[in-house]
Amino acid sequence: MCINKINKHIDSEKENLVNFLCKLIETKSLTGQEKEVVEKVKLKMKNMKFDEVFTDKIGNVIGRIGNGEKTIVYDAHLDTVPADADNWDTPPFEAVIKEDKIFGRGTMDDKGPFTSMLYAGKIIEKLGLYDEFTVYVVGSISE
Repeated sequence: MCINKINKHIDSEKENLVNFLCKLIETKSLTGQEKEVVEKVKLKMKNMKFDEVFTDKIGNVIGRIGNGEKTIVYDAHLDTVPADADNWDTPPFEAVIKEDKIFGRGTMDDKGPFTSMLYAGKIIEKLGLYDEFTVYVVGSISE
């Protein structure tokens, strides 16, 4: 697979990725209160045409792509901890974009990495890069 083809798909999804990350940031998901964010991720995975999407008995959301012999699991947590707004330059539970940077609770820990993995899964599916793999993207709760 040509890296240029992969990069083209990444570029084409940048705006969608940023918009979805902003939605996740603005969905308050304190530890133990992740149900709303999990439901948003489940719907997104279904819309992205993941082969299987489900929530396990604990509440983690899991999307599967492919059915190969080798298994790859990408996992990031969807919960955040409380934030003291007085210690923030921007409102912690709002997504604020300044100078091509996104600010908000969970952006780096761990909703940003999760969103990147989610969109990588979409690109893997779209380009058919999963032939010998089963790829799972997991949004875990209660880090």
